[in-house]
Amino acid sequence: MSNFGQILKEIGEFGLFQKRLVAALCIPSMFLAFDVIGQVFTGISFPHHCNTDWILERGPNLTEERRRNLTLPVDKDGQYESCKMFTPVDLDLEIIESYGINTTTGCTNGSDFEAPKGASSIVTEFNLVCDRSTWIEASQSIYMAGLLVGALIMGQMADRFGRRFVVLLSLLLLLLFGVGAGFSPNIYVYMVVKFLGGISVSGIVANAFVIGGEWSDSSKFALCTIICHSSFPLGLMVLSGVASLIRNWRILQLVLFSPLLLVVGIFYWILPESARWLITQGRKEDAIKEIRRAAKVNGRQVPEELLDKLEAEGTSKRGNILDIFRISYLRKRALIMSYAWFGTSLMYYGLSLNVGSFGLDIYLTQFIFGVVEVPARLGTLPLLQHFGRKICQAAFLLFAGCACLAILAIPKDLPVVVTVVAIVGKFAATASFSTVYVYSAELYPTTLRQNGVGLNAMCARVAGILAPLIRLLDVYHYTIPMLIYGIIPIGAGVFCLLLPETLNVELQDHAELICYAAPRLYLVLQLRQTAALLAKRECPNGSDVVISKVFVSLSFPHHCNTDWILERGPNLTEERRRNLTLPVDKDGQYESCKMFTPVDLDLETIEAYGINSTTGCIDGWDYDAPKGASSIVTEFDLVCDSHGLIEVSQSVYMAGSLVGALVFGAISDRFGRRFSILLSLLLSLSFGVAAAFSPNIYVYMALKFLSASSIAVLLTITSVLGIEWTDPSKAALCTALILIFVGVGLTVLPGIAYLIHNWRILQLVLFSPLLLVLGMFYWFLPESGRWLMTQGRKEEAKKELRRAAKVNGRAITEDQLDQLEAEGTSERRNMLDIWRISYLRKRTIIMGFIWFATSLLYYGLSLNVGSFGLNVYLTQFIFGVVEIPANLIMALIQHFGRRVCQAFFLFFGGTACLVVLAIPDDLPVAVTTIAVLGKFAGTASFSTAYVYTAELYPTIVRQNGVGLNFMCARVAGILAPLIRLLEVYHYTIPMLIYGILPIVAGGLCLLLPETLNAELQDHTELK
Repeated sequence: MSNFGQILKEIGEFGLFQKRLVAALCIPSMFLAFDVIGQVFTGISFPHHCNTDWILERGPNLTEERRRNLTLPVDKDGQYESCKMFTPVDLDLEIIESYGINTTTGCTNGSDFEAPKGASSIVTEFNLVCDRSTWIEASQSIYMAGLLVGALIMGQMADRFGRRFVVLLSLLLLLLFGVGAGFSPNIYVYMVVKFLGGISVSGIVANAFVIGGEWSDSSKFALCTIICHSSFPLGLMVLSGVASLIRNWRILQLVLFSPLLLVVGIFYWILPESARWLITQGRKEDAIKEIRRAAKVNGRQVPEELLDKLEAEGTSKRGNILDIFRISYLRKRALIMSYAWFGTSLMYYGLSLNVGSFGLDIYLTQFIFGVVEVPARLGTLPLLQHFGRKICQAAFLLFAGCACLAILAIPKDLPVVVTVVAIVGKFAATASFSTVYVYSAELYPTTLRQNGVGLNAMCARVAGILAPLIRLLDVYHYTIPMLIYGIIPIGAGVFCLLLPETLNVELQDHAELICYAAPRLYLVLQLRQTAALLAKRECPNGSDVVISKVFVSLSFPHHCNTDWILERGPNLTEERRRNLTLPVDKDGQYESCKMFTPVDLDLETIEAYGINSTTGCIDGWDYDAPKGASSIVTEFDLVCDSHGLIEVSQSVYMAGSLVGALVFGAISDRFGRRFSILLSLLLSLSFGVAAAFSPNIYVYMALKFLSASSIAVLLTITSVLGIEWTDPSKAALCTALILIFVGVGLTVLPGIAYLIHNWRILQLVLFSPLLLVLGMFYWFLPESGRWLMTQGRKEEAKKELRRAAKVNGRAITEDQLDQLEAEGTSERRNMLDIWRISYLRKRTIIMGFIWFATSLLYYGLSLNVGSFGLNVYLTQFIFGVVEIPANLIMALIQHFGRRVCQAFFLFFGGTACLVVLAIPDDLPVAVTTIAVLGKFAGTASFSTAYVYTAELYPTIVRQNGVGLNFMCARVAGILAPLIRLLEVYHYTIPMLIYGILPIVAGGLCLLLPETLNAELQDHTELK
């Protein structure tokens, strides 16, 4: 048992001090409920319809019912439309009553809400209805994004500055932002304040219970955690009661959060620091002071000799979040628990935020949801103590997932039954949340506990962000959200069975570092931290850039501009104008690229005889785009005869990637990996931002060419840098960590594009963060020690090696460093040497074809995202999500080897493309599913190619070799959008090409050597 465990026995494992502490820590949880679930009431919606006060100018004495009959259309159920009104006309009341109005429009003068007297919400004040209704889900997701950021920041702050400091800081910030939200002048300020409030909430959620647990015996950790969280449902019940009495959302915000001022003052005086944390930080005197204080409250005495034994653990060594991924058993626990948190959070918020859709009164349902959390949290404790953490965690996830699926089987006309099943699911979800806090904290050592819990909580916040957005998928089918809320937790429950049991196990204070023997010096220097940082900071921007053209070049319904007819009839309705000026196609739809030839006749003649001749759109086009939406298509008129410029711009971009692969590969091998990455980031920032100010399509294409030449090679150079700092057995892991954030970027991209419809603003939002990335990389990015050694720069190599050893907590002797002398040669080679040496030539030709086929497959599917029959945002989101498991599946290459996996992924992806051709076009879901599988294989093939290629070349020409192969991929990227144009000859041609070439490449791949666990080669073997 640790020294602190012995001291805990002396001061009392759960005495008055601990009980008083846990009782105090219950208070913040109530305010968490106010902030997390409060928008259910502050964002409540009321029946509404368009403001039609214009009719009162014609008839000021009209009754409300008569006014609605004259100005509001009805839907198919006979109810007044909420988002449509009859178009205001300049006619008197008698004519309107006699003939009515036949055309409709949106709510041009805002909306009227049927809210109780004195009631208001952000929906009524900020007019979040109709086209603006998605801002409600967006604000919820942005709040959850704040929770995500807070989980990452506050966890590390707690392990660095202490639990007490972070809890006090979080309470103060929650007070400021909770009250501040009540003064928001518009929805944008409201969302910013809620985002900042979310950051503070994470600090309380992940730290308050840890203080109580670390002051108690391990057998009482679960009790402390559950008691701390049990006041959360009390907060939910209080929230529903207060919200039913105070219907004004601004007053509600003030009433809910003002009491925090008193809480902050009380906590400043009574809240102790965790003595266990102080010990791990080497702050012995502070720890002893807190221990004596606790002993005094408990009426105990601690022997001085026992306090002196704390010296052995009084080390100043600090861990960080990257240590979790560096230590294998912690990495496994972190990944599984992150999935468990993700599944739990998705299910919990999926039910909680959906409280208004179960058919009963929202206040009653929310109150019941709060009540049911009390037994769910308290009842968890005896189950955890009897059956253990692992079994309970798995059972709660499985049970709650099944409840979500059961809701789908209940008819909608049975709201009571639906609500009961939802309550059962909420019960299990709450119990799962209670368990996951206990289980996670016990799985990590004290030095990394808050980082570990913060990392897991971050995944929960990702689920919280997605939960309200997933609800939007019900426009495609009402079952989709609940299917997602149900299936993911069931999968998480199964994975929990792979974790160890922690019931009654002593809390671990320090990580158990497992070291492996290494035949060479650099095996000691496994800088997976660097690879992880590269992945975290870099890849999302890179992936956004490549696929962002899907959204930047969005096309909208359009037709020729026919304003010439308005000179003859200025009062023509939109429908009548189109009938007179636009021909129709064989399907009865208005032509997009033709119009009737303008004629010099009066309106009566045109209406009587029509126009028989047609012409192109001589006065430009009108686009049926949402308000505020734009793209390069609408601004540069890339439709009809100019439509081909969209594919040309994509190919020009890929040509830039090709040039960049060639140039930056040579630069990297000549001037170093670090210089190339920094230069690439700087150029990407400059050209990416500049593209947003393009005056025409030609300047835009030139800037995209330059941007592509700089940013497209970042993946290859960062992968090589990570691999060269890592043991060969971990090369795949290093690359996977980097490439997985491509999937993250592709997942984030459609969300950003969904919120920002203006392509210029979207371009700025995507590229501007590179300024921060560039500054961070300039300070902490190392040069490759391997590359420095091959360049004969011995002293610089030593400096980087010492820096790496220091970060890893290792020591290198000068004798070991002197052994580098033999490799300190100034030999330099270039791309021509690859063709001069036979074995490298063979590898290059085969790998070049593999990269070509992989890129053709990947971009052929990615850039074709709008043609599979489903919504482009949804399909791109799915394409982004599927890249995450596709990169994680790279664990297969550690088991089966690079060669077999590379061949298999190519075979599978090519076959998927061919299968798409066999599916009828009227089954878009099936087509998209097969396309997603093909994208999965294409991504996995790309990920494997990065690892395999880097291992096939020696250090002296590695970046030249990777750059040459990458150049072949860019050629395919250039051809991919152009191949789509071949469908004018037959619709099957593009997919046949996308499918056959990868299958052939998979066969050629079997001719390459296996590199699994083979030592990285530094110099060429001249034969």
